[in-house]
Amino acid sequence: MNLQHIKYAQAVMKHGSINKAAKELYITQPYLSYCIKELEHNFGIRLFHRTTLGSVITDEGKEFIELAGPLLRHSEYIKERYSKKIQKSRYAICSTRTSVAMKVFEKFYQRIADDEHFEISFYETGIIEVIDQVYYNSADIGIVLYLAEEEKFIKNYIKDKGLDLFEIDRAGIHITISQKHKLASVKLIHGFELEPYPCVTYSDFMDSVLNIEIESNVLGIDKPTRLLYVRDRHTLLRTLSLTDAYAAAPKFFDEDNELYNLTSIPVKGKSSQIRFACVARCNAGYAEQDHKKNKYQEMLKSILKEIIVQYLKE
Repeated sequence: MNLQHIKYAQAVMKHGSINKAAKELYITQPYLSYCIKELEHNFGIRLFHRTTLGSVITDEGKEFIELAGPLLRHSEYIKERYSKKIQKSRYAICSTRTSVAMKVFEKFYQRIADDEHFEISFYETGIIEVIDQVYYNSADIGIVLYLAEEEKFIKNYIKDKGLDLFEIDRAGIHITISQKHKLASVKLIHGFELEPYPCVTYSDFMDSVLNIEIESNVLGIDKPTRLLYVRDRHTLLRTLSLTDAYAAAPKFFDEDNELYNLTSIPVKGKSSQIRFACVARCNAGYAEQDHKKNKYQEMLKSILKEIIVQYLKE
C-alpha cells in the first residue's frame, strides 16, 4: 500500500480536478493520473469518474478515502513521534541510486576510518523518498541528482518541506550501453539513434514516470514504448550488460563499466546537464556534543564536489 498515493487521491477529491491537485502537490498531471490509476488497480476499485468538468469521486472512492483517513493521520503521527528518537550518535546518509553516491560514501569512510567511534548508515532510494527521509529526520543528509528541467519541481518540493538545497556541481548526460551494443563504437550519440532500443530505468517516482518523459524531451525523442523497470543499481547494470537497452545518466565510473562490460557515451549537441545537490534540514546546527554531524555534512559536500570534478567533467 502506497500511502503517498492515497494522499494524492485525497487532494483530487478536495479539488475535483487532477490539474488543480497536481499544482497543489507540486507534481505533474501525468504522474498524478498514473498514481491514481495505480491505486485503483491495486485495490480493484474505481475512485473517480473522469468527465470534461473534472474528476468526480465515486461512492466506493469516497468510502475508501474516508477509511484511509485515520491510517494517514496515524502514519504522520508515528513518523513525527519516532523520528525524534533517532540516535544522536548515528549519522544517516540517504541518496538517489547512483554510483556517484557510492563513490562518495567510499571516500567518506576512508576519511573517518581512524575515528575511534562512529555509527554511519547509507541508504539508496528514489529522490522523493530521499527528501522525505531528511524531512522526517531519518537521514541527516540527502544526495540527489536531477535534470535542469526538473529543477523547479525539486526546489518547490524541498521548499514545501522547509529544507535546504545545496547545489554542488553539474555534469553532462551520457548514454550507457553494453560494449556489445550496435552503438558501442560511436564517439557521440544522437538522440534519434536510441529510438529502436528499450530504455532501462528505476521504478520509483522521479526515477521513472516523470523523469523518463523529461529525459526523452532532453534527448529529442519520443517517450520509449519499451521500458525496463528495475529497483536497484546492480539489476540496472546487469540489464544493460545483457540486453540492448540503454540508460541516460551521468557518466558511469570505469570500474562499473569494466565489471559489467559497459560503455558510457556522451550525447551530441545536448546542453542540458544533471545537477548534483545535497538536501539537509534548515539551520541544521547540531548541539555541541554532536559537532561531528556538522563536520560530516561539510565533508560529504566537499567529497561530492571532488568526485564530480575528478571523474565526471569532460
